[in-house]
Amino acid sequence: AECFPACNPRNGFCEDDNVCRCQPGWQGPLCDQCVTSPGCLHGLCEEPWQCICTDGWDGELCDRGWHSPLFTSALRPYLPALAPTTSSQSPVAGGPHFLIPAHLVPCILTIC
Repeated sequence: AECFPACNPRNGFCEDDNVCRCQPGWQGPLCDQCVTSPGCLHGLCEEPWQCICTDGWDGELCDRGWHSPLFTSALRPYLPALAPTTSSQSPVAGGPHFLIPAHLVPCILTIC
């Protein structure tokens, strides 16, 4: 069977009902969109089961938010939970930054 438009030949195949059936790790009407790793919150993928963090997020599952060193320095007296990190996604090349747990971000923005 052939689908129109055609399924991605590497990631799926066409069923008799003119519907693409995707291989594991692929999704979308044409099987051309990868599936992120389970639990990935704020990330994307280029290949199946990846979790590449979008801007402002860090961690294996992109579940930890971070902000610029200037922002965190200004708030440091109010936030004992801030901890230095050596993540490769530092907002300023070569400079330290601080991770802010995502669940604290709403509170931080209102200085509660």
